[in-house]
Amino acid sequence: MTQKIIKLAGIVAIILFLMLSFFCELLHAISYAASLSALFCLVYDRWLWKYNPFEKTPRIAGVYDADCCSTYNDGYRYRSQITIRQTLSSITICEELMNKQGYCESITATLIEPIGDGKWRLHYTYVTYPKAMSRDSMHEGAAFLEIMDKNRISGRYFTNRVEQTAGDMELTKISS
Repeated sequence: MTQKIIKLAGIVAIILFLMLSFFCELLHAISYAASLSALFCLVYDRWLWKYNPFEKTPRIAGVYDADCCSTYNDGYRYRSQITIRQTLSSITICEELMNKQGYCESITATLIEPIGDGKWRLHYTYVTYPKAMSRDSMHEGAAFLEIMDKNRISGRYFTNRVEQTAGDMELTKISS
């Protein structure tokens, strides 16, 4: 995604430079073109890409209800609320555990373009921060999810707990 922004910045800078070179001195045209293209790309990365009909990146930002089943404690089921924040070049995931025992926060996250089945994938690593009185311990994990449609994401996660916990996640969007 970042490569798209860099290409866009270069194209916008060249076009602006060519246009401004007719009206300004060379150095001014260069500095104006660089500044304006940087500003345009910042605005495009944050907001405008969502309205570009040619942009294929799925728009998955929102709040999701997550139904999870874990191998921890022999098939422990739990619910959580996951918030996904997204720009064209970045994505973050925060999970609030419904039992109020703590939360998880993404360390890295990326959207993987479809390879053969036409489904985008969301891969992320995370760290869990349990509350002090929780029985749980701080741990890291990774999630490998498929974007099923605009309101549903599902897949598996794995952690580095002593038991090497794994589980299934089914996310349903509840708000944008």
